[in-house]
Amino acid sequence: MAQGEGVLVTAAMLSPAKALTRLATSFQQQGQHIGNQMTYVAHLATDSPNVGTLQEPMDAVIHQFKQLTAACYQQAQGLVDPDQLSYLTSIPGIGLILGTRILAELGDITRFHSPKQVVAYAGLDPRVKQSGTTLNRNTKLTKRGSPDLRRALFLASNLARRWNPDLMAYYQKKRAEGRSFTVANIATSRKLIDRIFVILTEQRMYQKRA
Repeated sequence: MAQGEGVLVTAAMLSPAKALTRLATSFQQQGQHIGNQMTYVAHLATDSPNVGTLQEPMDAVIHQFKQLTAACYQQAQGLVDPDQLSYLTSIPGIGLILGTRILAELGDITRFHSPKQVVAYAGLDPRVKQSGTTLNRNTKLTKRGSPDLRRALFLASNLARRWNPDLMAYYQKKRAEGRSFTVANIATSRKLIDRIFVILTEQRMYQKRA
């Protein structure tokens, strides 16, 4: 296979919305990487007068990546179900960008029969070790399925719990049990999936729990 063909084959297997949101993520990461590298170079080469001449063209490049990111999300938003996007963004902390990313990765919600299937698809389920006749769970994730969905849900959980008292209480409970930030947020992500699954399958807006 010629170089580049693998990317084209992979892209051809994706829905248009999914391909666009993944492209947007790639543009965003590249822009951030360039910005971080410029900051690092400027810090190390404070005595070099030539470094400053790079700032303006690099700022232009970063700005272009931001424009490309926004354009991809705008196009992808028009390709997902507008009603489902409204339901999803009714969850505090999930805006249009995150909502579009999640919907693009999930596709048709009816292909999942339970929240557990969504958890597995996102790779947020723990690995299971088998020893003899016993099954033991460990703290590592399977990380199967969609890594893009996993990252989007992780970020959504981190934002949503700030606005949702019961999610925050659940997160704090896990932290009080000695769980790390990452492990507690993963557990909260699974709780968030429960809510996402309900509102999308029941086709209704989110309501905070009393």
